[in-house]
Parts: sequence; structure tokens; C-alpha cells
Amino acid sequence: MLSFDEAVRVQDYNHLYQQIFKKLTDDRRRMPRLNPDGCPVTGTFFISHQFTDYAAVQSLYKEGHEIAAHSISKTLPAEYWKNVPRSKWHEEFVSNKIWLNQLGNVKSADIVGLRAPYLQTLGIDTLIMAQRNSFLYDSSYATPFNDPPFWPYTFDYQVTAGCAIEPCVRKSLPGVWEIPLVDWIDTNNTLCENVDSCYFPLDKQEALDLLESNFARHYLTNRAPFPINLRARWFYNDGYHNLEALQEFLDSLATKKDVWIVTYAQALNWVMNPTRVANMNGFFNCDFSSRQPLCVQPNVCGYYNITHAPNDADHQGDRFFMTCNTCPVEYPWVIPLEELRRRGF
Repeated sequence: MLSFDEAVRVQDYNHLYQQIFKKLTDDRRRMPRLNPDGCPVTGTFFISHQFTDYAAVQSLYKEGHEIAAHSISKTLPAEYWKNVPRSKWHEEFVSNKIWLNQLGNVKSADIVGLRAPYLQTLGIDTLIMAQRNSFLYDSSYATPFNDPPFWPYTFDYQVTAGCAIEPCVRKSLPGVWEIPLVDWIDTNNTLCENVDSCYFPLDKQEALDLLESNFARHYLTNRAPFPINLRARWFYNDGYHNLEALQEFLDSLATKKDVWIVTYAQALNWVMNPTRVANMNGFFNCDFSSRQPLCVQPNVCGYYNITHAPNDADHQGDRFFMTCNTCPVEYPWVIPLEELRRRGF
């Protein structure tokens, strides 16, 4: 499972995601990487609002990728998220869903996953918010149980997976799943849950070793879904060799007829409905014809004198994004609870 956190930027869509999810053919064209059933390789994007380009979001969604919620503001410091009331989580994540739908043309019913900013949850209250707003799963909890790796689990029962960041969930909550961030072991022999928080590989071979050794711990033991939690910064500046390593790693996975690279929601669907490899053709739906294609000429929306962090009243900034829909009059932001209730959320 490939996933990305944070904003979706145009430059990341054009110069990074296309190189990861598509393969260069002999005639220099980029074609989608394919799973054994002929469906395209897809990933999950946990998207925060600021600096996101919604035309790029719509393109990713049309290509079959999963769009998930990661908050509007992604406010710092991380401790902010464990000190605010549940109503603030409701405002942030419901607003996130609304803007992904209204600006990115992502169907609200398809936004079923969330990840807490900085992996800092509000414990059981985060899950209650998720349950009440039709989220199927959370993916915020790192677990050191990686030998053998931990499988996705339901909060129908009290969990035993461990919890690295308080407050932890110590009660059951039916109907919500967790797709844990199973810790990796980096080349320095330390634990890390996001690839870019592992020891930074010095060259392509070291990056390839990092990917292959952690995959093997899943593939050669209990076959728990293998999460590759990425952020764009792992590939930029001195990180181009990381992109080359990931491409080579994905090439090697394509030779295995019992390995699928799917979204978090698809993986969870398989966990809930386990199916033998011999019967997998047609299991994952890759007909995306009902998803709205990108328009020919997206609107460019510009907003000035923005004071939201990292800007402030003394150091104001600008925000721009593209969308196929009408630009909101004011810069889209967290919708207050009273307004959400008026709209029926």
C-alpha cells in the first residue's frame, strides 16, 4: 500500500506521482503500472487543505487513487490536536471532506479514510468523530509489532496493538477499523513509521535495501498488508536516488503474481472479504468511468493577504489553486460547527 501525506501540489503531481505510478515504455510514453489482474497500481492520498491544488486532486481521483482526509489547517504544534475538543476535529475533518468534494469533485461517499495530523489523535474521541461522519477507517496509530507485522484491526474489541502517542484508545467502538502504521526497521536498525523519518539512504542501493528488507518481513511471514508511508520531501533535493530505488522496487513487485499494490480502502475490503489469488480477477473494481474527468481549462483561484499559518497578520501571504468548479469568494477554510449543523453535517 503506497500512501502520501499532506498537500497535493501541481509539481508533485507532474514530476513525482506520474513517475511513481506510471512506467516509461520503450517509445518514451508513461503508462500505468498494472497489478496481476490488469488493474492499475493505485495509492492513498491523505490530503490536508493548505497548498493543495484541487485540479491535481481531481486528476488523481479520476486515475483511481483513493482520496482521504488529513485536516484543513494541520495546525502546529502537534499537541494542539490532543487539547482541542472533539467538535474541532469534527469541523476540521468534515470541512476537509466538503472541500475535497466541492473543489476536487471527489464523491463524499468515497472519502472513507483519515489520518490525524502529525499522528496525534484525540484517542477515542477521534474515532467517535470518524464513526459519526461515515469514515470507515483511521490510519494514525504506529505499532512496533512488526515481527510478524500487525494486520488491520477493528475497534469492535479492545485493541492490543500498542500506542506510541497518547491518548490511546482503551475502549471498543464498533464499526471503525484501524490500518496501522507498522513500524519499519531502517538501515540504522531503528524504528520508523514514515519512510522519510527513517535514516536517510545515502544512495540508491541503500534505499532499495530499506524497501526490500521491510517488504520481506511482511511477504515472508504472515503477509500482513505492507504500508509504504511517503511524503514528497523524501524524493527532492538529494533524494532522487530514492525515486530510482522505489521505481526499481515496484518493477520487482510486478514480477510477483501474488502481490497487488492497492489503496488502503481496497486492502481493507480484502481483509474483510479474504479471497484466494486464483479468484482475484474482478475482486478490485477498476472501472473509474463514473469519476468526473479533469476539465479542459480549470479555473485559477487566487486569494491575497492570508493570515493562516505559516503566515500571520504581520507576514501575510497568498494562496492559489486550480479547480474545475467556481472559485469560492473567500479562501476556503474550516467551516464553523454552527454552519455545518445548518447544512446537516
